Amino acid sequence: MERGTKEKYTMNNEESSTGKPINTVPSFISGLSCKRFIAYAILLSLLYMGAHLLGFREYTAVLSGTASFSKRHQFFGAFYIIFYMCFVVIVPVLLIASVLTEMRVIIKRYYMKGSK
Repeated sequence: MERGTKEKYTMNNEESSTGKPINTVPSFISGLSCKRFIAYAILLSLLYMGAHLLGFREYTAVLSGTASFSKRHQFFGAFYIIFYMCFVVIVPVLLIASVLTEMRVIIKRYYMKGSK
């Protein structure tokens, strides 16, 4: 594909006017799957749950400056905050992406079935 030109994306395997097949999915999406999104969401959830069960939550006070802890406790607090933010922000996005990816597959099957 040349720079500045747009390539069409369709649900069926049509050919363009040049005789080349039109891509059905952009290349950066082709490696993504519903299972991979769910696996990443589970992994981040388990890391957050592990940090919570290990008691890292009590070390988050160091980030506001209300308590004085060692460098190790500061690391634990930062670790907990990072995985808390991943759990709250990234995990729902991954789950929504997995649903949308599965819907794309279902719609693609429907259109391929209808075109025969």
